[in-house]
Amino acid sequence: MKVYIKQNLTAYLAAIVILLISIQVQAQDAHFSQFYNNPLYINPALTGTTDEARLMFNYRTQWPKLPGEFVTINASYDQHIEKANSNLGIIVSLDKAGSAGLRSTNINALYAYTLKISDEMAVQAGASVGYGQRLLNQFTLVFGDQLTPFGTTGQASQEPNLANQVGRYLDLSSGIVVYGRNFWAGIAGHHINQPNNAMSTLDQDAKLPMRLSAHMGLKIPFLESMTNRNVDYEGAVMPAIYYSQQGNFRQLDLGTNVYYHPITVGLWYRGLPIQESSNGAISVLVGFKYQKINFAYNYDLPIGRFAGITGGAHELSLSIKMGEYQGRRYSRRKQPLRFPSMMD
Repeated sequence: MKVYIKQNLTAYLAAIVILLISIQVQAQDAHFSQFYNNPLYINPALTGTTDEARLMFNYRTQWPKLPGEFVTINASYDQHIEKANSNLGIIVSLDKAGSAGLRSTNINALYAYTLKISDEMAVQAGASVGYGQRLLNQFTLVFGDQLTPFGTTGQASQEPNLANQVGRYLDLSSGIVVYGRNFWAGIAGHHINQPNNAMSTLDQDAKLPMRLSAHMGLKIPFLESMTNRNVDYEGAVMPAIYYSQQGNFRQLDLGTNVYYHPITVGLWYRGLPIQESSNGAISVLVGFKYQKINFAYNYDLPIGRFAGITGGAHELSLSIKMGEYQGRRYSRRKQPLRFPSMMD
């Protein structure tokens, strides 16, 4: 009897968690702990903040103890066009949430303009326009007419077909960032048109809330480079902070990475210190750089109300630089102004 009660209590608690998370997922964008390794996703103004063309992949899977998948995948490409002081990029985001198979796909084209204030500071303003789509996987759902006292009927449901219930919308975002050799700070607004992403024409109030964010970081070198004239250090401490708000959801990320060529390690906190968070976590990161490739992995150890139920999160990022600056050499005094990366 005790085992039966315990199993039912666990199932009941899990059902509540799934319901709360499902509501949360529908109301907000996916969140990446490695926000600094997903620049086009957090701010269009960060497009082209590299001296070479850049290809990036981001993968996040979370809450592995809950039924269904909660997976987000981003792929992006961006480059700086020096002669036009311009930056171009594209990002594709795929998201799958829960056992109901709620899927979201977003494709965004980005542009940013670089205004060089001095040899030590620059400002970039950027915007993106994109297409979004949301749909359900009907075949993963179980309806009332498919249930019996002994389980499911194994027959198709007579409920209305959901195959054509797809939400499609235009998505607009913008942002600005200012940076120097060892600092950066920016603000961004996503879904500024607050599009209706409802999967049914009967629902006209399913607006995607605007996501507002502010972010900044520092780079504090502690080891001077003796072998590579393209960089002036091979070791640095890199603290950063990221705050985002979307609807009633608020989140703060803060922490630091420490780079000692070719390894990066980091320790981060996610949540709101002034109030109890259902999605709080301590994140530990390990990264490795090989030539023009940066790879990083982090694990989010949950510390919120559902810490023992969700199972945390795993996240991977991969950045590959490609371009013309491979063989260039600069004197110490003529280093070009580069955006201060959080990984090297």
